Amino acid sequence: MSPIAVQRAATSYEAARSRQATPLEAMEDALIAYRTTTSQLSRLPIPAHAVAIIESVMRHHGVSLWMACQKRRRAPDEVVAARDEAIYVARSVVPECSWGRLAKFFNRDHASLVSGARRFERLMAVDELLRARVDRAVGASRAEARVA
Repeated sequence: MSPIAVQRAATSYEAARSRQATPLEAMEDALIAYRTTTSQLSRLPIPAHAVAIIESVMRHHGVSLWMACQKRRRAPDEVVAARDEAIYVARSVVPECSWGRLAKFFNRDHASLVSGARRFERLMAVDELLRARVDRAVGASRAEARVA
């Protein structure tokens, strides 16, 4: 069972109940959300747990995944920083995340991702607080991946 799909189903159920839907109607909404999400996840170029890691990093930065995947020539700095960190953490935790697959997911070419990862590694080399936070995120993601 995908934790992403379960979370989206729960959110859908709560939204339906808050708009005064019956429990049965809310369950139908949740089931549709779950089925839609699992169908979408099966077509992704990267594993679902990598998507969960990326979403977690994006949420930490207050950036939507949609913004990070947009094809824009000049994205805001906070979006670029969040995307670079998400790529670094995903590649550190999930070995199946090749540059090509991540590039397809983020709607970029692989050279852009490699450049961003190098830029992020240089930043971590001079910022000890960032290095510590990212190391904690990688450790937590690895522990979570072992449990799942």
